[in-house]
Amino acid sequence: MSIKYQKSNPLAGWAGLKYCDGFGLVEVIVSLAILTIVMLGFHFLSRMAFYSWENAKNKSIAYNIIQDTVECFEHIRNTNVLDPNTARWSEYILDGVHTSDYVGGNGNDCILDAPNGFGRTITITDIPTTVATGTLSNIKKKIIVTVTWEERLRTAEVASIIYLTDWRGAF
Repeated sequence: MSIKYQKSNPLAGWAGLKYCDGFGLVEVIVSLAILTIVMLGFHFLSRMAFYSWENAKNKSIAYNIIQDTVECFEHIRNTNVLDPNTARWSEYILDGVHTSDYVGGNGNDCILDAPNGFGRTITITDIPTTVATGTLSNIKKKIIVTVTWEERLRTAEVASIIYLTDWRGAF
């Protein structure tokens, strides 16, 4: 059996390409659009994960600043309550709005420095206490600690309210 080779037309193969099964321009554009949507989804997911992590980190720092401030005020109150010869603790915790590193006075203060980018505002008010003999002041203090910071072009804040009472009593 012999095989005969025929001379073929070099352009004859091109005529059959319009009937070939392959990727056309529409399929390529659709697949690129789907790939782009998937990539954008991963991008937005990772960006939101980073923003959530950053927000949680900043809130954790802010809550630690608040906790340090509260512990400092409790230290002033407890130190003055335990020593009966000292002045009333409320004389060291002055009413008003204080910023930054203020906590107490007259040598009883705690030095609290907020990290860079964080600000602290302390609002102290006296709560009058009514007893059978009348109304007493400087027995209870309401302390509001507010911590603020800049995060993604906005100001975020966390606040906490505590109430301190003089354990020695009014009498």
